[in-house]
Amino acid sequence: MATHPVPTTARRYIGFTRHEWQTMLHFLLHGLGFVASTMLITWGLFCLFFLAIGGFSFDGFVHQLNNFTTRYVAADPARTVPPHRLAPFSRAAPMYTCCASLPAASMRKVFPSSRCKVTASNNGEVM
Repeated sequence: MATHPVPTTARRYIGFTRHEWQTMLHFLLHGLGFVASTMLITWGLFCLFFLAIGGFSFDGFVHQLNNFTTRYVAADPARTVPPHRLAPFSRAAPMYTCCASLPAASMRKVFPSSRCKVTASNNGEVM
């Protein structure tokens, strides 16, 4: 006796359901928002640094950027940082990003506190 899937649940075998797509897009948008805000903060601090050493004027900012680029281009290869020296930082960055993006609530579920007590009042549930 063969079982035939019900037409409403046959969609499950084809792909994701609407709710699963919504959930996936929700988390992707939050992840992209985290990456975008981190990138904008990083570039903003970079610009703020050059703005500060330029005396908080646009002319000083452009002058300091010009000074930085001409010195970097004129430097010999021994003074510039080769990419293989940056590899440990690029390998650690995804790990730090994943740890920083985990919400505190999910961390509490993964690592429950030692102060959690199981009593008769909470029916054996960890709180």
